[in-house]
Amino acid sequence: MYFTIARIGAGSRYPGANWVEQWYGRNLRIFVNLTRLTQEGDRIFVLIGAGHAWLLREFAQESGFYELVDPLLYLG
Repeated sequence: MYFTIARIGAGSRYPGANWVEQWYGRNLRIFVNLTRLTQEGDRIFVLIGAGHAWLLREFAQESGFYELVDPLLYLG
């Protein structure tokens, strides 16, 4: 979906890409805030909308800062 939105615009106008850039930036700031709140060995539960969840999972995996665990293991 993000790549489709990013293509909106023509010529030297990139409104779609600008929106996607802001969306990624917003999610990156959320991720950085999580890294500032936690220390190695901490366990956290993040409840966030599905639109953010995919990117935050990607950031967490790519960074190597967190081990992701399926919350259903704890929520039953």
